[in-house]
Amino acid sequence: MKKILPFIFVLFMATSAMAERVAVVIGVEGRVTVVREGNDLPVTRREKLYKADQILTGRDSAIELK
Repeated sequence: MKKILPFIFVLFMATSAMAERVAVVIGVEGRVTVVREGNDLPVTRREKLYKADQILTGRDSAIELK
């Protein structure tokens, strides 16, 4: 048990760092999507965005972040 606890702790810390929240969507106008883990997802108000996310906006579209 003593040998596995440090491994679990390191594993938990690594997944926490990958999912670091960097912003929250407070407004969306038009077509806005987020690419997360290879999937295109529509962005909604109050959605949390993470460090690895990519934001794509369509023509005449906008996103407001906090």
